[in-house]
Amino acid sequence: MGHPERFQLKYVAVGNEDCDNTKPFYQGHYLKFYNAIREAYPDIQIISNCDGSSEPLDHPADLYDFHIYNSADDLFLKKDTFSRTSRTGPKVFVSEYAVHVDGDTSKGSLQASLAEAAFLIGLEVNSDIVHMASYAPLFVNDNDRKLALTGFCVFFRTSILIMTVSVIMSEYNEQMDPRCDSLQLLATVWNS
Repeated sequence: MGHPERFQLKYVAVGNEDCDNTKPFYQGHYLKFYNAIREAYPDIQIISNCDGSSEPLDHPADLYDFHIYNSADDLFLKKDTFSRTSRTGPKVFVSEYAVHVDGDTSKGSLQASLAEAAFLIGLEVNSDIVHMASYAPLFVNDNDRKLALTGFCVFFRTSILIMTVSVIMSEYNEQMDPRCDSLQLLATVWNS
């Protein structure tokens, strides 16, 4: 039963949304975990839960976690976030990004996917420090949505999947070869 071989873990994140003033013990606990993990598994990359995009972290980490949920307008404006980030120190793991508007329970929009695409282009332009990214939340049962927010990429029911425009955009983005010499970035103006 189970998986007979060890999983080849490359990364471990310590905490989730814990690095703010409301959780004063995270830093001390993080350092204990960091030291224990580093000693036992020196090759595993350790991800801090603290955002280092605007100022350097004050503790050791291989990567730091970055979450962003905004309106389409705000996410589009955040496309240059990592252009202003220090090139020294930990790399970035954008572990949660999506257009999210409170109270809007629609199934995505073209505007949302365009803003997410612009944000992803910003991540690719800064791939020297942005190590990886993932959309979140990804799945939701359309018949049992406890969270009233947008940003879900795939809605499912018992027998069907409902893909949003964001799925199509992210699939296209994954298929693009960054070395493709036919790719041209054009200046854009965002009008909402």
